[in-house]
Amino acid sequence: MADFQIRHATADDAPAVVALRALVHPYLVRGEASTRKMISEPPSGEDWTAFVAEVDDRVVGWVSAFRNIRTSEPDFGEVSLLHTHPEQRRRGIGTALLDAALGHLRPLGVRRVRTWAQPEALPFARRHG
Repeated sequence: MADFQIRHATADDAPAVVALRALVHPYLVRGEASTRKMISEPPSGEDWTAFVAEVDDRVVGWVSAFRNIRTSEPDFGEVSLLHTHPEQRRRGIGTALLDAALGHLRPLGVRRVRTWAQPEALPFARRHG
């Protein structure tokens, strides 16, 4: 199996991110232009960032992480839309993306994190607390 790489997402990743999301979450509609804008102009005050996973220069995973500023609870963050290409699962890519997201949030002082999981991803979510 090819090795994978985790890196910060760039605006140029938008087409690949949209294609991956259409495969994994077809009900979440977001076009290339809005994805490009989300990556290049993140919301103010949230310390938002995103990471992609690549295998052979192809985007096969995504996650975003940010400080939740819409709650009164201090030090609260979110890990959003962690997903990997179905053909690339069970290789550690999801764990590496989660580690990158949490690694972004820790220095911000985030102590509690909220996320969502699809039913088929519950075993992964449970393994990672």
